[in-house]
Amino acid sequence: MPLVYSHSSPVPKGILSCGNASVMRGGQSKNTMYRHVLAAVGLGPGGECAALHAFRLARLLGSRVTLLHVLESPETQATAELALNELRLQARLRPAVRLEPLQGSVAETILKTALDVGADLILLGARRRSHSSDGEPGLVAQAVTANPRVAVQVVPFGVVEAGPVWPGVRHR
Repeated sequence: MPLVYSHSSPVPKGILSCGNASVMRGGQSKNTMYRHVLAAVGLGPGGECAALHAFRLARLLGSRVTLLHVLESPETQATAELALNELRLQARLRPAVRLEPLQGSVAETILKTALDVGADLILLGARRRSHSSDGEPGLVAQAVTANPRVAVQVVPFGVVEAGPVWPGVRHR
């Protein structure tokens, strides 16, 4: 018999709680807060971190994942398709893949696609090295987080290699 915890119950170790959502080990959930995660991936290592983080969240929360790459020029389509298919193979459940042509700016395209697919969360990969000394996010991340229509998370470079998404929660 699965254990169910209410919002007011103390949350035992190994259970993630946020707002009215309690998520148990192994992806069993009650009121999962993120049912559809959109990982906006570029061709650099930050995009790979965002995709891998999305896969781990999906396993933990029982969410669907869509990988998105915004095509800034048609010449990059073949390279983007290859990179997305390689990333796709790393997921337990194969995510949807979308290549979207640039519609205004990259940030506008990401936000529009998030609404089109019904995403609850947008994941963006941080750049490996910021051009600024204070480590502020890149221009796309700044633009997406400035006017979000859904929750947005910027995944720091290397977060996937650092260990579990949440300490104390084991992943299968």
